[in-house]
Amino acid sequence: MTLSAVVLHRVGKFNEKRYRQRFRTHGEKTGLLNFFEDIFVSSDEPIGPEQLDKAANTAEQIKLASLYCDYYGIEPYQPSELITEKLAAETLKLAENRVEHFMKNVRPKFDHVLEIDPKEMIRLQSEILGDPPK
Repeated sequence: MTLSAVVLHRVGKFNEKRYRQRFRTHGEKTGLLNFFEDIFVSSDEPIGPEQLDKAANTAEQIKLASLYCDYYGIEPYQPSELITEKLAAETLKLAENRVEHFMKNVRPKFDHVLEIDPKEMIRLQSEILGDPPK
């Protein structure tokens, strides 16, 4: 999401209001994370949009369950009753692995984008999208 924002900023098409909306929508960030992990990290066959949405919704429910007391079914539960110490530790390890993967594989793309001349980026974008340069 941020890499595309950097590219759009470099070519003069950045919409800060839209970026802020997307950045503050946790479900969208979770969905994008799941999508890119499915494409670039997973060794399984890619899953469809419906399964990605379901996975994002499940992740959001688990995240909220770890923060707030709520009813699940007809019984109220505390976060500590649903999110065990083991699950929290495994989730933290997953987050650490994601950061490590990002630093090794995604961060260099940001550096590369910032080195490209904006006019060249516009030309490449037009070439990829089939639009005439403006």
